[in-house]
Amino acid sequence: MIINYSKFNNFFLLCGLMLALACTESKSYSQKLLPNSEWKADASSGEGDYKPELAIDGDMKTRWSSNFTDDEWFRIDFGQVSSIAGFRINWEAAYGRDYDILLSEDGKEWEKVYEVRWSDGGISIF
Repeated sequence: MIINYSKFNNFFLLCGLMLALACTESKSYSQKLLPNSEWKADASSGEGDYKPELAIDGDMKTRWSSNFTDDEWFRIDFGQVSSIAGFRINWEAAYGRDYDILLSEDGKEWEKVYEVRWSDGGISIF
């Protein structure tokens, strides 16, 4: 499923455990997605070899890891409002079974755009 929410995509919040994220830029809008080197990531947990910014560094050998508790979250600030046509989550052996995808223009007010229940990990394409 492709999600294209051009109004609410400066920030991206994912609740769950994540290995890597790859975004596909929409060609139909003039505002281009900045390179991932300009994105900022933060999360509810994760340090050292598993800090949040490793999930968006473009290297499939690095990853973010949360604590092993419910209600963990991961957020990406894309640096500017840009149209996102889709994205992919590559899960590690551990993965979020239930998670929500939320978008925001300002990082304060969030809109849930996708809800996943009973995920089986692997690769999730949106």
